[in-house]
Amino acid sequence: MLQNGYAPLHLTAPLGNTHMATLLLNNAANANCRAKNGLTPMHLCAQEDKVNVAEILEKHGAEIDPQTKACISDIFHVSLSDPFTQSFRYFAFVKFADVYQFLKALNALIL
Repeated sequence: MLQNGYAPLHLTAPLGNTHMATLLLNNAANANCRAKNGLTPMHLCAQEDKVNVAEILEKHGAEIDPQTKACISDIFHVSLSDPFTQSFRYFAFVKFADVYQFLKALNALIL
């Protein structure tokens, strides 16, 4: 573990390295591990739009919408940069299916 509390999974997740993430998780890595600031690998996937690793984390029991110590969730984190990224759609669909359908319909009306 690094000084900031990052585990190897924190370093792998934002790179989108599915093979390494799977290897770590299959060898007892904690899908919900938290850095000192409360960030999980799922936060970093959301930030970097790495849905492929987010899906693997979810299959290994990762929380879909964990909050940091500052009470920032994945969906909030992603929506700050671009609410129509692949990550936002993934997290919104998994966590908030009804909201996702609403946003999808709203987007169709706007366009």
